[in-house]
Amino acid sequence: MQLDISYHLARILALLIALVLHEIAHAVVALWNGDPTAKMAGRISLNPVRHFDMLGLFMLLTLRFGYGKPVPINPYNFKNRRLGIFTVSIAGVSVNLLLSFISAGVYVPLYYLSGAAAINNAFFSFLITFFLLMVFINIFLMIFNLLPIYPLDGFRVVESLTRYNNPYVVFMRKYGIYLLLGLFIISIMGGYMFPGLIAQYPYLDPLSYVITKVSSWIINPILKFWMFVWGV
Repeated sequence: MQLDISYHLARILALLIALVLHEIAHAVVALWNGDPTAKMAGRISLNPVRHFDMLGLFMLLTLRFGYGKPVPINPYNFKNRRLGIFTVSIAGVSVNLLLSFISAGVYVPLYYLSGAAAINNAFFSFLITFFLLMVFINIFLMIFNLLPIYPLDGFRVVESLTRYNNPYVVFMRKYGIYLLLGLFIISIMGGYMFPGLIAQYPYLDPLSYVITKVSSWIINPILKFWMFVWGV
């Protein structure tokens, strides 16, 4: 029971840090580009409630990925409109990648160099769990948000690199949220109603399949890098 409580506390803390810093990064970079809209809306804040989106939060709590409330921006305030949209779009996921990388650098020595005594210590066990979750949750959040589906960051990246009336962009503005909701429902149904079927055919849950697959390509090299640095 104590282990379960410790795990869930570590998970909630990691989720809050990953989500809040992701959204703050959007707001700060928008300000750097000349747009104070997000700052005026109170989005440069460590208060997690300011960054919650109900669907995105529900996804974070039930699945391994989700998103925060979109940061309000006025691209006409940007010094360079396209560059502003692009840099604001990648700001959040860049912070998630950095958080994952730093967390891995802390996790590796804690786990491999602290010994069995530290693992049996409740505080060290919590730290090990927390930093491992920080590694995974931040990468999951990064990959999910880079999907080119409205209203995710990946869509904003595509939007910044194409014309305003690009057919894909127009389609996503109209139907992207419904596509995202459909993928979310499939993940929920697969994970909770048909876990055996999904375990045998993981591609039936395309959202989880893509995120899990791509995350392993990123997380494994990060962990191996830090294992090399720490000599373990």
